[in-house]
Amino acid sequence: MLSPSLSFCAACRHRRIPGVTRIPSRFLSTPSSSNAQYPFPSHRNPTPHDIFHLPRNATEADIKTRYFELVRLYHPDKPSPVSADIAHQRFQQITNAYDILRGKKASGTIEPDGSNPSVDLRYQTTAAWRTMHKRRSQELYRSGAADEKWKDRIILAGVIGTILFVIHNTWTTRREVMQEAYGRTHRAAESYNHAKQAKREERRTTVEESRLSQEDPPNSR
Repeated sequence: MLSPSLSFCAACRHRRIPGVTRIPSRFLSTPSSSNAQYPFPSHRNPTPHDIFHLPRNATEADIKTRYFELVRLYHPDKPSPVSADIAHQRFQQITNAYDILRGKKASGTIEPDGSNPSVDLRYQTTAAWRTMHKRRSQELYRSGAADEKWKDRIILAGVIGTILFVIHNTWTTRREVMQEAYGRTHRAAESYNHAKQAKREERRTTVEESRLSQEDPPNSR
């Protein structure tokens, strides 16, 4: 048989206090109980899949849905049993992990401050990493192809410039040679004409002197 005090306490447990509304137990969950479904990894350097509690073959839709769930659970403005600094670090890690899983960041281990300095080799087998690697390879290929195009254009311009220089130099040299040959020929022709004219004048003078010598002077008779 219960004592009178215990009976009174048992009755108070089920008594409804006037003016006070009873809150259902499903709304009385603490932050720790809410995060129990997706607890934050306690080990150092968790991978993005560890933080998201998703398998390696998770789809993009699964990643997006889990991200919204983790943001709702671990947002820094939400009451949390951990300090504000740790809450901000975890939220930053969740954000970085989401970017990595979508292929917008290089994969790597997540440090407590949210950074990812080194590549996590286990994460390289995921579809997100392969997508990111393919995208970066295409970008590098396009940039390399652009560089090759510029190199080809520079080489082609150099070849064309060399050909034009050779043609111009050859044409200039040929023109100088032709001008020199023409000048030499012209000078030779002038010398020949001058000598011919001098010889003609000399012959005319000789004939005139001979004619004058054959005629008798008037005072010789």
